Amino acid sequence: TAIFAGNDMIGFGVLRAAAERNIDVPGELSVIGFDDIELSRYVYPPLTTVGQSIRELGESAAALLLSRIAVPRAGAAEQRIVEPRIVPRESTGPRPDLFNDYR
Repeated sequence: TAIFAGNDMIGFGVLRAAAERNIDVPGELSVIGFDDIELSRYVYPPLTTVGQSIRELGESAAALLLSRIAVPRAGAAEQRIVEPRIVPRESTGPRPDLFNDYR
C-alpha cells in the first residue's frame, strides 16, 4: 500500500508510474521520498518526503574533517547523527484497508 523511494527523484517516477496505471495516490498507494528537494512540493500530488538539514550535514562533516586533520592518528572514527524530519504532503494517506474498515 506504500512505497518509500530512496530519493525524491525516484518518488517522482513512482508518482508518474502510478498516474500512467490509473492508481490513485494517496487513495490506493502512498508514496514518500527522501531528500526534500525543492521540486517535491510542486509535483502532483506534492510528495511527502524525509528531509535533513544540508547545512547541518556540511557543518558536521567539516568539523569532523578539521578534527581529523588536527589529530591524524586519533582513535576510532567519530560519528554524528543529523536528525531527519518527515515533511508530510499530499502523496500519503491512511492504509486503504484501514480506511475501508471505518466506513
